[in-house]
Amino acid sequence: VTVSVGAGGQHPSLAEHSIRYIALYKDTAELARVYLHPVYSAPKVTFTIALDEGGSLRALAEPNHSAAWEASKKIDVTP
Repeated sequence: VTVSVGAGGQHPSLAEHSIRYIALYKDTAELARVYLHPVYSAPKVTFTIALDEGGSLRALAEPNHSAAWEASKKIDVTP
């Protein structure tokens, strides 16, 4: 699962304007979280996950300048 932050392009990664972390959830359970360093990290991460059942994947990005942003997508898991 690749999560990229930015509408129409990549979100800035500056000391004064950056993404602190990106977290991935399946329904309400947190699967993974990556903390990003301003300037040295791009706000794009790829998570490798294995799921037994479908549900809703939810990505949460927390910037250092506003409230967190969230996007979700319903997924199905086939055998």
